Amino acid sequence: MEFGVSGRTFYKLQVVEELPYSPAVPVIIEDFQVKVLATDVVLATYRAVKTNESREEMRNSLRSSIWKFIDGRWQMVFHQGTRTMEYCK
Repeated sequence: MEFGVSGRTFYKLQVVEELPYSPAVPVIIEDFQVKVLATDVVLATYRAVKTNESREEMRNSLRSSIWKFIDGRWQMVFHQGTRTMEYCK
């Protein structure tokens, strides 16, 4: 499940079905951190900076996701994006 920066809720099947129709957008990842919540659960947080091709418009968001180790691999079980109004370093 994802709470997107748009305020909409997304589910895995919906996202996977829409991927072929979504344009690729360059994203810069900053301030990536992982916090261990349990031996099989982690919280990842970072800032995502999306730019258009001319780099005139930059959209920033804070991102967080919860990952769980299931069946021998890490799987995302929740994600949230929160738009920020300006770039803060």
